[in-house]
Amino acid sequence: MITGRPVLDMDADEFRSMLETNLVSAFLVTRHAAPLMIRGGGGRIVYMSSKGAVQALAGSSAYGASKAGMNILSNVVHQELADQGIRTVAVAPGLTDTPGMREVAGEDHIARVAATYPGGRVGQPDDVVGLCAYLCSDAGRHLSGTFVMLRP
Repeated sequence: MITGRPVLDMDADEFRSMLETNLVSAFLVTRHAAPLMIRGGGGRIVYMSSKGAVQALAGSSAYGASKAGMNILSNVVHQELADQGIRTVAVAPGLTDTPGMREVAGEDHIARVAATYPGGRVGQPDDVVGLCAYLCSDAGRHLSGTFVMLRP
């Protein structure tokens, strides 16, 4: 099972580290890439969020806060830069079969989650790629400043 640390067991440096990894990094990429995108006529920014941004889970305060902050960042960047051709979407792909996921999730947890997903399997990287390709295409041009969750 994926576990975090309870608030009372976590020190501030651990909390800050999660914010730096997930939220501050997204801010910095946006801060440095957006001017180049604007000069090039606009573009799309897709943030990798999480169901944890909208559904609290004990032990996930730092992770959930960082991903919820990412959702707000996506909306704020949309409001500030949409008129300059920048569109943003935060995507929550659900449990996706990657080496990183395999490092933190046990097989029993993966099987439990898979049973609740369409097709009885956790997501695959190509599932996320397809959505992101759509969001970055002209077909997805009307979506901006929002949050999309792939799995229940």
